[in-house]
Amino acid sequence: MNHEGGSCSLSGGGLLRNVVETLNEGGMLERELGGSIVQQVAFHGQTPSKLFEGAEVIKQVGDRKMGLRCPNVDLRKNLEWSEADIKEIKKKLHAHSGVLTFPNQSIDLSPQDHINFAKHFGETEIHSAVKGIEGYPEVMQIEREPTADIIFGEDFHSDHSFQTWPASYSFLRATNEMTPYGTNNTQFANTIDAYADMSPLMKSILVGLTVSHSATKAYGEADQGETGGHKDNSLYAMKQTKGMELTGNTPIPDQHHPVVISHPLHGEPALFISKTFTNGIVGMTHNEGMELIMLLEKHITQDKYLFEVAYEENQITMWDNRQLVHKGLANDASRRRVIHRVSVSSGHIPVAAKEFDENGRDFKTALQAALERKENGAVL
Repeated sequence: MNHEGGSCSLSGGGLLRNVVETLNEGGMLERELGGSIVQQVAFHGQTPSKLFEGAEVIKQVGDRKMGLRCPNVDLRKNLEWSEADIKEIKKKLHAHSGVLTFPNQSIDLSPQDHINFAKHFGETEIHSAVKGIEGYPEVMQIEREPTADIIFGEDFHSDHSFQTWPASYSFLRATNEMTPYGTNNTQFANTIDAYADMSPLMKSILVGLTVSHSATKAYGEADQGETGGHKDNSLYAMKQTKGMELTGNTPIPDQHHPVVISHPLHGEPALFISKTFTNGIVGMTHNEGMELIMLLEKHITQDKYLFEVAYEENQITMWDNRQLVHKGLANDASRRRVIHRVSVSSGHIPVAAKEFDENGRDFKTALQAALERKENGAVL
């Protein structure tokens, strides 16, 4: 693992030419010196967040940092955080492929602490299909029995993508009913990097497509035709648990979202499909659409985009559903495994990414121009 420094300093020396300064979302002052970016902490006079002291990168491939392990954060104290702390968490999250994990949590960490932590990042959601735990409907309990042969969440997905407003962030807590550390990990795939590595021709094809996301595919019975449920879906996994129940709510209609979305905070394009919830491409036959979806899933889940998070008891992991898909691995059936998940929406409906803007500029150039307009007082 690579250690993350707690602060940054201005460097470069010599004559400063063509200096451009901006204060980004994380409170970092960025300066462009002859084309290279260096950073120094600004925080409007506040000291840098101490939440990341001792933090370690989980996996690094070239310049890609995948996940950040933050061992010195007491999440019971999250209500004491400043706005600068929240901004720094978002910044670190994005810089580490959308995943932060917080081990060394107290056994006294409560469901309300879990919910309070999530509320810093959006409005907590009550799952439309699965009942929450007693007294805390926002907290979904995900169970895995040793005898189960169908596992809840075993295929790649982005949480709640079947909703009009999909989940932006998710927060998964390990309980005291867990398999040994390093087993049944959560595996993530970075959908921003996966899109970035595609050929220009493939990008031009995908940016104009819309995909259908279906709750029925995951939670419906297996007798509803080719776009309905199937016998390996989440519903049948729930039937093999002791406590997971459907809400009984009216089924949610399928939702149409872009195949390639624009991350609402940073502008990068990301693929937004999954084997679990997507059931076709609008305008294609079902077979054509599913062939394309599975081709994209095969691309997204190459080893270079994958990384895993292991769990100890009471650990919480948070991730950004706008730049990732994830699944639960199933490689240890020695005992029962129970986890709790809270998800939030930050109020962003998925918006289609554009490879080029109306002036023919690629998206990075257009995004930089937009940020410069914002600095000059324009409303974006």
